[in-house]
Amino acid sequence: MPESALLAVVIMERPLFVDCISEKSGLAIADLKTLLTRIEGTVSVTCGTDRCRGCGRSTTVYSIAREA
Repeated sequence: MPESALLAVVIMERPLFVDCISEKSGLAIADLKTLLTRIEGTVSVTCGTDRCRGCGRSTTVYSIAREA
């Protein structure tokens, strides 16, 4: 699976902190910004302060909401 597709699957409807995204996907934290930018060309990525569903921390998280 391409890295950008893997990232999209990991954050689909589940806000995650970059460390948790990296842990769950195996992608390097250093690569995440580039990959997030790449998938934003196709889907709407939400970034904001919320509770990470991976670790429970209140921090900056990323997610993708499914369209109804």
